[in-house]
Amino acid sequence: MNFILANRKRVEVSQDEIRDFITQLLVPNAYWRHSELLTEQEVMRFLAGESNEGELKKVARYILTYTENLAFTAYLFDKADGEPERTKEFNMPAIQKLRELYQKLMNNRANTANLVNEMEGTCLKIGADPL
Repeated sequence: MNFILANRKRVEVSQDEIRDFITQLLVPNAYWRHSELLTEQEVMRFLAGESNEGELKKVARYILTYTENLAFTAYLFDKADGEPERTKEFNMPAIQKLRELYQKLMNNRANTANLVNEMEGTCLKIGADPL
């Protein structure tokens, strides 16, 4: 698959490279206001600690999707510069942790609100603010 980046560079990636990063949804801009993966009301309820179980799961999926897409975008720019591992080594441990937390959440193996908060904290540790 070929991508044209914002800096007009072209980069080709394989389906395996995409699968390394994206397990949920590949979107051009995953930020909730642009992608509409969350509504403003859902975000405000989450930030106020008022989300129900279903909304928490939706926020968790969004956080994973946002972070996967952000890391993939960085990878595309790095690959276009001839240094595909430059940020991958930094981002992939966080993505792996997010995937594990999301899987726990989907398997109902822990408190949903705590898991979503841990997911958000994992993002913040790598400088990604999904909300």
